[in-house]
Amino acid sequence: MIEWSDGWDGSPFRRNGICFDELLRKYESYGFLYRAKQERLSAVWAELEKTWRTLLGSDLPLFVCFHQDGNSGDVNQWCSVTAWRSSLGNWCWQHLVCPDDDQSVQRLLRVTQYYPECLPPGAMQAGHSWFQPNDGAIARAFREAAETIGPRFSSLVPRVLLDSPDPSTIVATKKGLRGDVSTVDQEMTSEVSRFVANVLGKIYSISEEFVSDPFLDGLCKEYEVVGLSRHRSLLVYRSVHGDLLGVAVVHTGPIGVNFSQLENRIDLIVRGGLSLDERVPVATQLLASAYEAAGGSLARRIMTDQDTAAALSMRGCSIIRDYQRFTWLHAGPASSGVY
Repeated sequence: MIEWSDGWDGSPFRRNGICFDELLRKYESYGFLYRAKQERLSAVWAELEKTWRTLLGSDLPLFVCFHQDGNSGDVNQWCSVTAWRSSLGNWCWQHLVCPDDDQSVQRLLRVTQYYPECLPPGAMQAGHSWFQPNDGAIARAFREAAETIGPRFSSLVPRVLLDSPDPSTIVATKKGLRGDVSTVDQEMTSEVSRFVANVLGKIYSISEEFVSDPFLDGLCKEYEVVGLSRHRSLLVYRSVHGDLLGVAVVHTGPIGVNFSQLENRIDLIVRGGLSLDERVPVATQLLASAYEAAGGSLARRIMTDQDTAAALSMRGCSIIRDYQRFTWLHAGPASSGVY
């Protein structure tokens, strides 16, 4: 366990200094792990618990939980944040639990300044967090952080999370736009990276490392040391004229590392400007191929844009919530004390 004082109230942050059972009790007492969320996770709870116990007990740079007990042991000042390694240099920071929402994001950002110093070179080059745009103080704090860092080193990207309880409900249609889906190989990764940059922005694309470790082979070797794995498949949709119109990023990783199951999701990235009739065949054909690539049941969550979400909601998918993804690069002011 490593202790580190963030200078906030004199109490130290402890890294991985809490067991899974105690963390759950804290989550429940603060209302973070509420009954409805527990019920949604019941089907994967055994795997979730195994994943968390394994990662919390490992010293490898794959997962981290920082918690702070508060000054003078005040239980009402307890706060925590966790992060998991989603690609070789990109970490997903999540599960901010703090009695003061305004302070929670500030504490998160202070931790992200400190933690790279504990890691091997290159193990943390970017970070990202998903938040709900209507989530009051937390959403406001993330937007202020993005404004402080600036667009050269950070971005805010709106997305929509959907669920497909039964992949068979997604029927690939070829009506309207004509095209085909193919699997991405190493030679195509630069094109995919440029496409994602054009649709979701350069910061988003850089952080995902589509060129340096497109299929997460390098990262998977590190997860395999503790008996886990993390993979990524890439699919593209091209029109009959060869135009790249959509990309599906299929994530498969340790089950339950994120309580919204974002570790096993399909990112549907569709070119802007398409009509509904053009968008439907792109999205449904990519999804049909993505489910096959994911082995069926794991990647049930879909993250995409509002127009594609609306199209899929009419074809069996259910919209869960709106999200924004805040992404920052550690080459920017975040690593030089801007906070």
